[in-house]
Amino acid sequence: MFRSHTKRKSKPNSLLNLALQDNEWLVEEGSNVQVDIENKDILIYQRPMGENKFDNQSKRRINKAMKILALADAKYGGKRNMVGVKHLQPEYIDMATKLSVYWYVEKKALERYELGNGIGFYMDCISDHEGKEQALVNMYKSQRPVKDIVKTIILDPYLCHRAQRYYSLIHAFGGVHSGGSTFDAANNADVKKRVDRLLSIVRTAYKMTMSVRKDSKSFPNKRLKEVAQYLYEELEHNNDLYAPLISDAFDGIGEIELDLQGMDFDEEINDKLTSAIKVSADRSNIDDDIRWAKMDIKYPPLVQSLGTRLLGKSKKNSDIGVHPKNMHRRLTDNKVFVTKAKRKSGTVLIDVSGSMNLDVDDIFEIIKILPASTVAIYSGESHPGYDVPEKASGMLQIVGKDGRYVAEIPEHGLNNLIDGPAIDWLGRQAEPRILVSDLQFTGVNFKSERGGEVGVDVNLFAEAMKVIAHKNILPIPDIEKAKEWVERYGSR
Repeated sequence: MFRSHTKRKSKPNSLLNLALQDNEWLVEEGSNVQVDIENKDILIYQRPMGENKFDNQSKRRINKAMKILALADAKYGGKRNMVGVKHLQPEYIDMATKLSVYWYVEKKALERYELGNGIGFYMDCISDHEGKEQALVNMYKSQRPVKDIVKTIILDPYLCHRAQRYYSLIHAFGGVHSGGSTFDAANNADVKKRVDRLLSIVRTAYKMTMSVRKDSKSFPNKRLKEVAQYLYEELEHNNDLYAPLISDAFDGIGEIELDLQGMDFDEEINDKLTSAIKVSADRSNIDDDIRWAKMDIKYPPLVQSLGTRLLGKSKKNSDIGVHPKNMHRRLTDNKVFVTKAKRKSGTVLIDVSGSMNLDVDDIFEIIKILPASTVAIYSGESHPGYDVPEKASGMLQIVGKDGRYVAEIPEHGLNNLIDGPAIDWLGRQAEPRILVSDLQFTGVNFKSERGGEVGVDVNLFAEAMKVIAHKNILPIPDIEKAKEWVERYGSR
């Protein structure tokens, strides 16, 4: 449908009509502020004075601020004569131009008309914008280009200014993955972090725009081009929002079969795993370089022995064999042969980092319950003051083996840092393989300016979990459950 501008009638609006000095503009009232420069249409917010949410003076201030925004958009939001910007047309120039409109409002008008709270304050006042935030979520779900999402944010006054206080926009993405998967919470946390990175681009462009001095007569083309170029460099080939999710890092793990010795704590293990995945996702940063620290294996002297009673019999009587030894049993149970008894063995690896809050007596108790096993502890040592991250390291120490054990638990660090290498070691030991850990795996951040800073990366976490799954390792979240498990296993 075509309309003739010469036949249009604008509603009386002294501020807009006098400022625009163009009778072809059509000014109408609506629920928001929208300006169509090409068709010379202005939809301006006008809160009915009968509403009770604000007093009449506040309503007048809100309406006045909206008129100023519409006026600035109509006067300064059009095309500019610029050279050398072909690659920035039209998306990035449009975004930079819209940001310059906000500069005119914030720097040139609001204080002059005693509306110094900022346009963001007035945009928050006018109506319910949940639909706009949901529209952004829908754009993500349909995998619209990242630059389209940022453009939608910048070109909408409410969304752009809300991006400066980004929490509500990020919160809107908190439930995009809700299929009942163990990884949903971690995926949502990951998406929220990616959205935050997009909003940081908006915030930087906004700050670049507002850095122009307010005593400038007009917004300079040079700065507008700089803002557009920045957005182009950050967004043109940006696909971070749709990079593989947390759950993708765990592909190939499948369902882990756990032999719980009749105990009922698989739900507790799954809850601990879900929590650990979410914590790992929350603390991961795509810009960091997290690696496992170097692991050394130490063999402290095993100077004490559990004794025959605790070690159990080394031989047993049998009715099958080659050379009879106990002929006196011929008339009773017929077990005249003597064979070697197979003691219960296995490997127990215990995380002794600070978060585990272990008592040394707990470790000795496991050694005594499963005397023929190998029992090892591991942890790492880091310090933010290290000049290089390579100085952070960890140690795995064998504290019990084949009925012998250390006089006392050796000193150890209180960080993790070497979960991956320690779990790799466990995967090569005798079964059953028990890992006593809260699954709060950490490494070292090699990009930190502080050499030994602890870091978390969900991909390292997934790497360790794959070893647990493929090497038939039983992760037990606390020492009490571990003691109960080995006791049941040892008594079978």
